[in-house]
Amino acid sequence: MGLDELLRLLLKLSIISSNTDQEQQREQQQHVGEDQEQHKAEERQQQELKVHNQEQQPDRSVPNDDDNINIFTI
Repeated sequence: MGLDELLRLLLKLSIISSNTDQEQQREQQQHVGEDQEQHKAEERQQQELKVHNQEQQPDRSVPNDDDNINIFTI
């Protein structure tokens, strides 16, 4: 095996490794995006439930525990 063949193999391995790294980064970004979408959907559901509960009890003067959410726990 000559030096030229070794260099070609190293170049191929480097390209494959680079492609694999890029693929992993894309997958991670996709998972992060999916997690963010799911979190937003859960927040929307909670907000809709809160509005629904308020519509069911319009004369309620005592706030729900949900009304006192600590922003530092989110």
